[in-house]
Amino acid sequence: MEILMSIVIGIIIMSTVYLILSKSLLRIIIGTGLLSHGVHLMLITMGGLPKGAEAPPLLGA
Repeated sequence: MEILMSIVIGIIIMSTVYLILSKSLLRIIIGTGLLSHGVHLMLITMGGLPKGAEAPPLLGA
């Protein structure tokens, strides 16, 4: 699953660079929003995904 997430993050970052380098202000704003989503996904993926699909991402009380 980490490989799939890495590919998705790469595609998001690649499209972000394309949008930020354009001259249109709307594309730059959309690119900045995509950049934040890509970075958040990267941080979650770097934390490691649990082996079981049923495990919640939060710690117990």
